[in-house]
Amino acid sequence: MLAVAVVLALGFFAIAAATIVSVLQDEVPSPARIDDLAIPVGYRIMGSHQTCTADACDGEGAVFDLPGRSTAAALDLLAGSLLATGWHETGCSAVEGRCMESNDRRLLLIPWSVVSEEPATAAMRAGVESRSIDQSRLIYVRIVRCGITSPCS
Repeated sequence: MLAVAVVLALGFFAIAAATIVSVLQDEVPSPARIDDLAIPVGYRIMGSHQTCTADACDGEGAVFDLPGRSTAAALDLLAGSLLATGWHETGCSAVEGRCMESNDRRLLLIPWSVVSEEPATAAMRAGVESRSIDQSRLIYVRIVRCGITSPCS
């Protein structure tokens, strides 16, 4: 009886140790952050949000203003800065914007005026509207890290 109890206890401890090692090795990558981008001097963040599902967050979205520049000029300046730091343009369905990638991160740059109303952006839109600013010149940047909530294939 004692031998059976010892074998069962050793088996339990082996399973517990294997579970702990497995959990420690399956580290979830951190979400992509706007702060990780090389944003040129002069851009002001007007609002931001995290992009999350019920299970995890994979990135952020932010509204930027570059006073004195048109939306097209602000998009081009930001895209040029990102290209200079290792990002690459990819094809995407954003008619008025640009899509980029760098390793396991994906980025969308579009005019704020074409961003659809969804819960995350609705709160930002309310914040931007509370400031008397010309929203037609604002740009929206969304960055995600692949493999957390979507594969980005």
